[in-house]
Amino acid sequence: MAEVNVTMAETLSAMLEGKRYASIRDVLITMNPSDVAAVFEEMDEGKLPLLFRLLPK
Repeated sequence: MAEVNVTMAETLSAMLEGKRYASIRDVLITMNPSDVAAVFEEMDEGKLPLLFRLLPK
């Protein structure tokens, strides 16, 4: 069986395309802030404003 390695950035990107905003927010809430920053560095710049808005206050 082939091994699949999917990054968090790829997962969030797919969730954005599927407009699963509540799920994205749930994932971001559970993440360590430094991990969120690392994922944001990998993301496409066009998706960052929406992801930033989904972050908890």
